Amino acid sequence: MLRRTCYRTCAASLNPENAPVWSVPYASKLGVAIGFAGSRLVELAAKINSIGAYITPSNYPKEELYKLPRVVPVSGVRATIADNVFIAPSAMVAGDVKVGRKVYVGYNAIIRANEGDTIVLGESCNVQEKAVITGNSTVGKWVSVEPMAVIDSADIASCSFVGANSIVNKGAKMESNTMLCAAAVLQSGATIPSGEVWAGNPATKIGTLTEEEKTYIVKAAKHMVLINLEHHDAWEGTWEDITNVMETRTMYAASTENNLDMRIRPFYVKEPPRPNQRSTRDSPFELREGRHRPGGGWESNAV
Repeated sequence: MLRRTCYRTCAASLNPENAPVWSVPYASKLGVAIGFAGSRLVELAAKINSIGAYITPSNYPKEELYKLPRVVPVSGVRATIADNVFIAPSAMVAGDVKVGRKVYVGYNAIIRANEGDTIVLGESCNVQEKAVITGNSTVGKWVSVEPMAVIDSADIASCSFVGANSIVNKGAKMESNTMLCAAAVLQSGATIPSGEVWAGNPATKIGTLTEEEKTYIVKAAKHMVLINLEHHDAWEGTWEDITNVMETRTMYAASTENNLDMRIRPFYVKEPPRPNQRSTRDSPFELREGRHRPGGGWESNAV
């Protein structure tokens, strides 16, 4: 009763003449009971949450986009991986594999070193989708191994290019600044000298690389380094992170849809002068040629 009187007094003090009946708070018994029950339910939910946190193991994995074993030990030997390396979730690196910095291992690629074998991947090289590297193989710096290529116990020197679907057989060697074209087969024990291009089955020399083409090989490898960083950042997030980013972008697009200040307009676009704004003077060309148009005005409206 005292609480009801206080509510009515406060409402009347704010606007005593025009205060409607519905504006006066009325604390009924049902409302008090519901509020009390709600507060007790909140306390109960907090206790249940704390009990669940106590029961849950401390090493409970965070929900991520993948849970596949990408690095597999062989005979107790595990791969050594440097920093800024991207290994796709569906790729596999098994055995004694030494992976340098900024290496890209594409989706479904397989790098397998059996017992007693060692595979070395140089800095900033890339092994693209479905490529296979086995045996005692060495891939140098700035080397691109295109999709579905196979390298078996071979030596690929720096700044080289192994085309898609090509095969480098056991004991073969590619010196620096060389190219093996797509679908070519380099026979066992063969060597591609520096600066040459080989193709065919069996692979033979078809030409030499120009300085510009050598630069393109390095540029291709550098481009894959950027792809490495993009994919690495994308797979680090969880479903919640990606959903939050998508929702934020949607909200931002909706908020700026009708906001003209947020739109970018090219500053270099200029409308041509209107007919009534044409100059009455002769143009410099007309003055030089000694010509004069009746009524003045330049020959071109866009001048």
